[in-house]
Amino acid sequence: MRLGYALIVLSLINGCSPSKQIGSNVSDIARISQSSKDRFNTIQEEVLKTEHIDVLLIRDQAKAGSNEQQEIMDLVFDTMEVLPFIDDEAPWWGSTLEYGFIALAIVGTFALLWYLGLGIPIKALMRSFAAFIPRGKKDAAKLMIEAQDPNSKTSVEEAIAVLRATDKDFDAAYRKEKK
Repeated sequence: MRLGYALIVLSLINGCSPSKQIGSNVSDIARISQSSKDRFNTIQEEVLKTEHIDVLLIRDQAKAGSNEQQEIMDLVFDTMEVLPFIDDEAPWWGSTLEYGFIALAIVGTFALLWYLGLGIPIKALMRSFAAFIPRGKKDAAKLMIEAQDPNSKTSVEEAIAVLRATDKDFDAAYRKEKK
């Protein structure tokens, strides 16, 4: 059953395309050229005979060789007509797979760096850019600065209460340390 699915997928992938037609034409040209070469060799051998020349054989071989040469030229012209239309593209899912693998490579690189112990320096580097600090953490820092100012209406207790209400991790750590 899987083989059947694989064959269907391969047939969809290898649909008709200008490059396939060119490949087929080149194969036909090679086959016909070999046949034509054999015919001309036969003519050459027949002409080299001095005792009896078979004029009918030479005429038939020359006519068939001429027809094969015309067929070769027709295939060449057909191939030249198809060349401008060569624009084989990846299937629609090919670019999706490519972007998926790129994303996996990026995530995998970060995971590997984190695993190797470079996560903390990376996190510190990201924190050096203010855009990577979460808004809640920025608000908490601003609140603590206000609480430190003796002229501010915000007290340390109020700042702690706000931090505990907005940050569940801080609240859990605060309760643990309080015990």
